[in-house]
Amino acid sequence: MPQLLADANVVVAAVVGDADAHGPLVAGMVADLDARGERFVVTEGVLAETAWVLAVRFGMSPVEIAGALCALLDSAGFDSWDPPLVTRALRVMAEEPRLDVVDALLAARDARGDGRVVTLDRILARAVAREHGR
Repeated sequence: MPQLLADANVVVAAVVGDADAHGPLVAGMVADLDARGERFVVTEGVLAETAWVLAVRFGMSPVEIAGALCALLDSAGFDSWDPPLVTRALRVMAEEPRLDVVDALLAARDARGDGRVVTLDRILARAVAREHGR
């Protein structure tokens, strides 16, 4: 069976619930998936778009966004394309709220050994160094 790839609208509605017109619809979809043992997969691009929408449209801080996305991805109905990477990136984002989710993903990838981040951003460079110290 092919993976069910959630769009950012679905993820946002799941995070904010009744604050979004589609919240109840998505809650029903998640319940149906859970009953069948299936989950939505949140891809890297969707994670980034969701974080942006939560910040811009709903006024959530990076710490709130990281917490909400961690809670969602730990719940029934949702998973990420790479759970260890996403968990680490969301922790980086919560610890350094001046980084966006894309930078946090870069720091997490670097720490995991996927590559080496080259940046002129001092905040990102500090986050990368901190992740290597863990």
